Formats: sequence, structure tokens, C-alpha cells
Amino acid sequence: MLDVRNAAIGARHTITIGAQTIDLETLVGDPAIVAAAAPAAAIYAIGHATSATVDDFDSYADFATALRGAISGGASALALTAQGIYTPSTRTIAASAITVYLAD
Repeated sequence: MLDVRNAAIGARHTITIGAQTIDLETLVGDPAIVAAAAPAAAIYAIGHATSATVDDFDSYADFATALRGAISGGASALALTAQGIYTPSTRTIAASAITVYLAD
């Protein structure tokens, strides 16, 4: 779940669908990013600013566990991108690719 009311969200906070851009702050509630049901190929990555390394995951579960651990350990997200199918009625992105860049 993304907290779009977070004052530290930064200037770039949009969902882009073709030529359409949706400002996250205009949504009624927070959007959710979930794993795509059956992606042909999926890649999930966590970048680390301090060590300049990237951890790649083929499994959303492994990615989510690692991300949860990093955030619980005090890391903050500097950037996030997700590629997949957006469903406006549920504000959900079923992602086959997610990259998070952490200040850790």
C-alpha cells in the first residue's frame, strides 16, 4: 500500500497509462501494488543507495519479505516504479516488475 498523503512522497507520484497520467494525490484512497497473477516473466528488485548494490528476485514473496525487512530495519524508500495492469475501481496495480530504491 502506498501512502499518498505522506508529505515526503516527492514531486513525481503518478500512474501512467499510455498518454494518460493520474496524480496519486487525486485518488480517493491509497493504491495497492500486488503481484501479477501469472506473469510470463517477472522481476522484482531492491536497490540500495549506500552500498550501490541491487538485489534481484524472481519471487514476489521473497521480494516482499526482503523489502519488509529493510523498511522495518529503518530504510526509507527514495523511489518506486511498478509495471503492470492498473485497475482504477480498486486502485490496484497487478505488477510483473517492481523496483524500489532504498536509502539504507
